[in-house]
Amino acid sequence: MLQYLFSPSSVCVIGASSDPEKLSGRALSRLLQHPFTGEIYAVNPKHAQVGGITAYPNVAAIGKPIDVALILLPAPLVPGAVKECGDAGVKFAVICSSGFSEDGASAHLALELAEAAKQSGIRIVGPNCEGIWSVPENLALTFGSAANRSRLLPGPVSVISQSGSIGAACVRQLQDREIGCTYFVSTGNEQDLTTLDYLEFMIDEGSSRVIALFIEALSDGARLRRLGERAARRNIRLVALCAGTSNLGKQATATHTGRLSAPSFVYTQMLKRTGIVQVHSIADLITATEAAAVAPAVPARGNNAAAGGVSVIALSGGSRALLADAADELNVPMASLSSDSEANLEQVLPKFGHHKNPIDVTGEVVGRPQMLEAVMDIVGADDSTHSIIIQYANGAEGILREHISSIVDRTDLHERKPLIISTLGRVDDTVRRLITSNGLLHAEDPTQAIKIAGWLYDWADNTSNVSMERLPEPDERPDHPAVPDDWRSSMQMLGDLGIATPRWCTWDGVMADPALSELAFPLVLKAPSDVAEHKTELGLVHVGLESTQDLQDAWSAYAKVVGSDVPCIVQEMAAGEVEMLLATRWDTDFGPLLVIGAGGVLAELLQDIVILPIPASKEQIQNAVSELQVWSVLSGYRNATSCDIESVISSAYALADYFHSAGGPGAEIEINPLIVGAHGSTAVDVLTVSGTADRIAFGMTDVPAETMV
Repeated sequence: MLQYLFSPSSVCVIGASSDPEKLSGRALSRLLQHPFTGEIYAVNPKHAQVGGITAYPNVAAIGKPIDVALILLPAPLVPGAVKECGDAGVKFAVICSSGFSEDGASAHLALELAEAAKQSGIRIVGPNCEGIWSVPENLALTFGSAANRSRLLPGPVSVISQSGSIGAACVRQLQDREIGCTYFVSTGNEQDLTTLDYLEFMIDEGSSRVIALFIEALSDGARLRRLGERAARRNIRLVALCAGTSNLGKQATATHTGRLSAPSFVYTQMLKRTGIVQVHSIADLITATEAAAVAPAVPARGNNAAAGGVSVIALSGGSRALLADAADELNVPMASLSSDSEANLEQVLPKFGHHKNPIDVTGEVVGRPQMLEAVMDIVGADDSTHSIIIQYANGAEGILREHISSIVDRTDLHERKPLIISTLGRVDDTVRRLITSNGLLHAEDPTQAIKIAGWLYDWADNTSNVSMERLPEPDERPDHPAVPDDWRSSMQMLGDLGIATPRWCTWDGVMADPALSELAFPLVLKAPSDVAEHKTELGLVHVGLESTQDLQDAWSAYAKVVGSDVPCIVQEMAAGEVEMLLATRWDTDFGPLLVIGAGGVLAELLQDIVILPIPASKEQIQNAVSELQVWSVLSGYRNATSCDIESVISSAYALADYFHSAGGPGAEIEINPLIVGAHGSTAVDVLTVSGTADRIAFGMTDVPAETMV
């Protein structure tokens, strides 16, 4: 359906004006100044002609099919205009008007607009947006100044932005830098069509090798992950800049778009899991997008130095050090050149140069471009070189004019391996075009050069982490009951999922209780989670109880805190070396999430966690767990016994699979700790919240509850 939005045969501008000072006048001018081959109509009941074309009093008066209407009217008039469009058979309305859900006073207009769209069957772009570009059609349905140019340059990049000004700034730079673009969508308030709808269209349509996104809020993490995997399989690179992820940023975002967003760490983790490279500034969004459009692929990061990395050819010692520091900080591997390569470099370089990576070719290379050619050939032929940074010193513009032909002549090299020309600051546009027009990348700072190399690795890592397992859809999964709301049911639920739990009983301090005889020492005595969530801090966990006297002493200490009328939990003590945390929860932006990390009393202190969208495959879970700091301990740090990592993966998978069908808004399950040993793992404590969702929406019984056990 979206092909009619981006490849329409006819468009109309509702509220069109001849006044170039008005947004409606600018929009008509932008549309007419580019050679769109479809029909263009103007609607303005006050004039017979606007912008040199006939104006109609309403859409129906045009009397011909219209694919897309661009609406630039005051907000109170927009719902009526949408109804008119629906009656006339218009398929899409691009609504630039603001004043809908950005503040509480206008919320009723958003409801009216939604109802008008529903009744008419028309699809909405916006409202509160800057419009769309479809460069293959020479179509600019926008009032924005970025489209005010003699030509819309086609290119391999598309841009989807929840901020019109930031998206327009990105496409302006892509045009000015001669990268070009295919599509641009300013999504606005997303009352109907969403960022993910446009992303799916652009991935499937296939003209975009790179898709850049500016995101203020998202929903449907499972769909986002599926689209990310689809893009990775098709070698489409995704890059995103997120805003509104801090507490203050969330307030600004809510004001701007009428939506709220999730915390920063959740966004960072979710984008990483869905194949999207995240950047943190507008400048980086533009630079990363350009790099994605130009640079060939590199292998994924390896786990050891022999796996390869970046080779640096520098003209000064100071910049070599900056590059090495940035590479270490940004987790960008440096290439370990072979002994043959180093010996060949030693023959080529001056005695006072440095033939190991990062390489110092010294200032002598300024007058000897043939030395640079030889160094490039040696480094480029080395299998450990994934990409090359040539770092220039002060006065780079003049030197580059002399060197660029030698660099460009190595076409076979830089078409196989990314080549980044790094300078100490900006260079003039002529020199920059000499670099970028020949398929090379340019960085204005050593750290930026390393960033570019890092982004290329991030895309490679994301692609390599795409699971080949097919994840079942929700209707293919067993129908589980809602998350339980008591300790006994929660522990039974874990057992039913195949997650090991220790034998246990509730106990009221009576030593003759027959349930105790079923348990073997050593034991643990602790408070139920509905008595205290953080039991350790309150002295309500007693471990390593080896005898009945130890058990009686622990009960006495427990009863002094909570009273002798509150039964405790007594469990067999689980054996293991590492405490882990497994949790599932429902996020307002991304839906069901799986959280895995270091557990026990250090969980909140260390914050060593990873987050995945649910559903997740075992392969995806293992890849995520390998990123944790505790992974080295699980793997047998310093010759210690390795833990049963497979049991952690299986437990996490089972919990996520269960929550996919049983969880809903407000629901949570937290296993902390999961004790992991050499021969398995055991869940010794669980905390659940069954949630307060409208469970009917998820095919569940409508029994809200909120109890921690």
